Amino acid sequence: MTEDVSILSITPTDYPALEGYYAKLSEATKKLYAPHAFNRLTFQYLFESTNIHWAYIAKNNVEVVGYVVLRKGVPDHDLPRMNGYGVTCDQTDCLFAPSIADNWQGKGVGKQMFKKVSDDLPKYGIKRVFLWGGVQADNHQAIRYYQKLGFRELGSFEYHGMNYDMVLEL
Repeated sequence: MTEDVSILSITPTDYPALEGYYAKLSEATKKLYAPHAFNRLTFQYLFESTNIHWAYIAKNNVEVVGYVVLRKGVPDHDLPRMNGYGVTCDQTDCLFAPSIADNWQGKGVGKQMFKKVSDDLPKYGIKRVFLWGGVQADNHQAIRYYQKLGFRELGSFEYHGMNYDMVLEL
């Protein structure tokens, strides 16, 4: 099924399809994704007015079936938590936040997207990947996905429930 899916860098012409993608997600899936709002103004800010964010979409012939946004560096408000784990962050780090359409979860799209992302990370000078905002402790499917990719748990923190910070050294 993933052979029908292409992983592409996002462009402004993808914004309407990405808004449609988000509108079709179940409330349960939307609750698991929090790095940013899904609207044209946010996309324009992230991908056109800054040089620290980039993104990919997974598309089949009909629609967007997945999305991943990355941010170069770790924001200042996360640094005390990372330092608490004994981790010093710099511009060779990035944050990673994937989202997969409900009916495509567990079918290899996330793995395919991460393959594309990890192939491209060296051109951004990235050596280490953190989950953006961690992963909710009760999101067992996502935790297994990250572990299969090689992420390891750094520690936990409380934010609207228990969350785990995870990292992947490239």
